Amino acid sequence: MDYGFVEPFETGMRQMGEAVGGVCENFNGVVRYIYDHRFQFAPVLLVLKKQLDTMKKGIDQLVGLVKYAVEHHVPVLSLIVQSFRWITQVQTPVSDMSSKVSEPANPDLAYWDGAGAGEYRRRMGVQKDAVVDVASRAAFISEWLMKIATANVKFVVELAKTAVDVLSKFLVVTVKGATVVGIAFALDNLADAVGEALAEGVKLLVGLGEEFMAVVANIRDIVGQVGDHNKLPGGKWPQAVYER
Repeated sequence: MDYGFVEPFETGMRQMGEAVGGVCENFNGVVRYIYDHRFQFAPVLLVLKKQLDTMKKGIDQLVGLVKYAVEHHVPVLSLIVQSFRWITQVQTPVSDMSSKVSEPANPDLAYWDGAGAGEYRRRMGVQKDAVVDVASRAAFISEWLMKIATANVKFVVELAKTAVDVLSKFLVVTVKGATVVGIAFALDNLADAVGEALAEGVKLLVGLGEEFMAVVANIRDIVGQVGDHNKLPGGKWPQAVYER
C-alpha cells in the first residue's frame, strides 16, 4: 500500500529515461550530420563546434543527474514502503493495545482496594503510557521517512519535466536540408533553448535538493525520539511483573 506515491515516481523515472535517451539520440544525430557534411560547413565549422560543445556540457549535466536518480531508484521505493509499515505494522497494532492495558484482566479487580490495588493501577498506567509513547514515535518516524521519500519523488518528477523540455527543443529545430548559414542559426537557437531549459530545470532541482537536505538534517529529531527513555526505561518496555 503506497497511497499513490510510487506511481508518480515510477512514471517520472520512465519519462526521464525515455526523454534523456531522446535528447542524446537527437544531439548525436546533429553531430553526425555536421560531421558527414564537414567540408560543406568548413567556413562555419568553428562556430558550430562551439555551439555543440555548449550543448554537450548541458546534456552531460542532465545525463549525470538522470544516472544518479536511476542508481538511487530502489532505496526511494524502500523509504515509501517502510514509511507505511511504521503505521500498519507498528503504530496500528500497538495503539490497539491501549484499551487492553487499561482494562483489568478480571472485571472483579475493579473492586480491589488497598496498597496492592494502587500499585496494580500504577503499573497499568505505566503500561498504557508506554503504548501511547511507542505509537506516537512510530507515527513520527513514518512521517519523517515519508518527507524524505516525497522530496525524492518531487526531484524525479521535476528532473523528468526538465528532460522532456530539453527534448522538445530538439524536436522543433532541424538542420537537415538547411543552408550553411541556416544551420548556424538553427544550432545557435537550439543551444540557447537547451541552455535556458536546463538552467530553469537545475534551478528548480537545486531548490528541491535544499528541501531534501532540510528534511535529512532533522535526523537529530529522530535521535531525540529514540534516545528519550522517559516512558521506556533503559530503552525497553516497562515490566509489570518482576520475578523474585
